Amino acid sequence: MKLSAVAKLMKAGQEALRTVRYVAKTAIGLRADLGFGKMPLRRQQLSWAAQVLRAFREGSRASEVRHLVLSVPKGTPRRAAIKLLFELFEDWRATYSPDRPWVAGIHFHEGRYHLHSAVANVGVDGRPLKFKPHQVVAMADMKFTDKAVSAKGTGKKGLPIYTKARGKLAVKDLAALVVDTDGSIKNEVWKQLKKKGAVSDFRNRKDGSLISFFFQGRRIRLATLKHFVEHLQPDSSGNTGSSSPPPSGLSSKDVQAINDVLQQASVPQARTPAKSKTRTRNTPKL
Repeated sequence: MKLSAVAKLMKAGQEALRTVRYVAKTAIGLRADLGFGKMPLRRQQLSWAAQVLRAFREGSRASEVRHLVLSVPKGTPRRAAIKLLFELFEDWRATYSPDRPWVAGIHFHEGRYHLHSAVANVGVDGRPLKFKPHQVVAMADMKFTDKAVSAKGTGKKGLPIYTKARGKLAVKDLAALVVDTDGSIKNEVWKQLKKKGAVSDFRNRKDGSLISFFFQGRRIRLATLKHFVEHLQPDSSGNTGSSSPPPSGLSSKDVQAINDVLQQASVPQARTPAKSKTRTRNTPKL
């Protein structure tokens, strides 16, 4: 029987030296491939390793490295966990980042083994790694390997080392809220988000169509939201009420905020009648 596992691609914007130091911190067995084949990495070599990872980034605005986390179930024996994690990492690299230098280390936290890795983002061709929404979904489904099955659906049990609520909407959650199943924007909800100032700094094409906007501290492309709707196939009813479970990663405040927006979008707001302006004329005294 195959073990369940979780693959989590961390957000972009990672610095090589900082990420490598994090990977090496408390690592059980630190390995790397910096262009000379796989080898154990010593902590005295971390600065050199970081230089190799960002060697081809000169002149590029892309992240120096991409940070991947792999986790196996609690209680997995040490030897089996380390062996499986590195095998999963090899399959991931072969699928998404072949021939890129990397540094990886095994961590142990709260009875669970997991692997942190830093992979060079920019390759010899000067191009950074680009992960499309459907590829991120495939990672979560462990489609890149046949050695483990996805722990998808286990909620926070999938990767309990990240138990703190984000306090922010994920892109896929925003997609389900804003974009309809046919790829069109839900106008009423969109108007409410704009009115509340939740979305701003819009970039449009010459024909006026929306390209991207700013949301919760990051720029998001409309095409990205449409991709999530296409591949994740969210509920077309858009129901996020208390009767259905909230999307993964949402805090209770997020759910309440969504419900407030949807309620305001569906219920027409009563307008207070404007006070009629009447002119008072000075009538002559009789």
